[in-house]
Amino acid sequence: MEKKLILRAQPNAAAAMLTRAGEGDAALLYLYMTVHGESCLLSQAAAELKFTEKQAQKAANTLLMYGIISEEGTMPPRDTKPTDPAELAALREGDADFRNLCGYLEGALGRILRRNDLEALCTVHYDLGLPCDVLMLMINYCRSRRRLNIREIERLSYDWNDNGINTYDRAVEHLTALKEKQSRVSVIMTILGFYGRRPSDSERAFIEKWISMGFDDEMIKLAYERMMARTHEVSFAYLNAILERWHKEGITTAKRAEADKTRKVQQPALDNSAIEAQVIAQFEKKRSDREIRQHRRLEALIKKSPDFEQLERQIRLLASQAARSTGEKRESLLAQRAVLTEERARVLKSFDLPADWLDNTPDCPKCRDRGFIGTEKCECLKKAVEDIKNSQKSLEQ
Repeated sequence: MEKKLILRAQPNAAAAMLTRAGEGDAALLYLYMTVHGESCLLSQAAAELKFTEKQAQKAANTLLMYGIISEEGTMPPRDTKPTDPAELAALREGDADFRNLCGYLEGALGRILRRNDLEALCTVHYDLGLPCDVLMLMINYCRSRRRLNIREIERLSYDWNDNGINTYDRAVEHLTALKEKQSRVSVIMTILGFYGRRPSDSERAFIEKWISMGFDDEMIKLAYERMMARTHEVSFAYLNAILERWHKEGITTAKRAEADKTRKVQQPALDNSAIEAQVIAQFEKKRSDREIRQHRRLEALIKKSPDFEQLERQIRLLASQAARSTGEKRESLLAQRAVLTEERARVLKSFDLPADWLDNTPDCPKCRDRGFIGTEKCECLKKAVEDIKNSQKSLEQ
């Protein structure tokens, strides 16, 4: 029996998606459905639109892929994802949107999806509620960055969901902003002598701060040249000190910066910048070492207990859901997470490991050992700088 096609997307969102898709037949089929009560049989629409069978099916597949329509009787969103291979296969077969998403990812990866791939897709689509068209955009984004893997898709899904990027239009807006910002960040990294290297979190925070201050590439290059003439090495903190002073004093043009060139910066401020750069480098190494240790420990546990990865993923999902919930629902989610956390502790104990074996606990919970909260210096960074300066003073005495 032929399934009925049902409109899902709102008119503005559908129009935006169809414009980007550039599929005229799909647009005609969409208009036909809006006129005929937002649902129809494909054979009926094909006859009235004078489409061939192949032409009609292609138009319908395009609308299904972008989440503009669904087929009658497809499976509704679930509260929990299936883990049994047969159930995963049934879900993929029964839900046209999910089937198209799986096919799209397989095409991007160039291989058949594995069980863990399907489980992860179920989590981000059904549990987090991210639409298939949003996830397709995410897949394209990951592929453009050469980081297309299921773990990266999971990580981005949680991040997008937490930041309200859960519609096609919001995702397009977000990716456009990211592309513009990334292009500028790449240019500035090149100005600073870093070719083909991504900035660290703290470096990116500095660069985005300079962009927000309104400095163009020429001004940043002048500040870089000033820094190299004095220190002969790159220090983001030192460069930031120069640009912050220029911003404070209204030096916004190359001409004014050149006029300022003969000004002597006080030595204490220079020492402070150099010390900050040293401390930030120490913080970055500490975070990196901790993440590597956590990853290695988790991999070792998964080898010993294959179900442990599923347990960790579910704990993370409950934490994310609880963070976005309130009242009794939040308490219920936290209670479920507490049960799973106890289960994790029991598994760890069975291997003679402490309950906090996998924790990635920073020394400073405010900035998570980054030294900055946004672009503002954290108290831990200020204290570390003061401690080093005091140590220097004690050695000089």
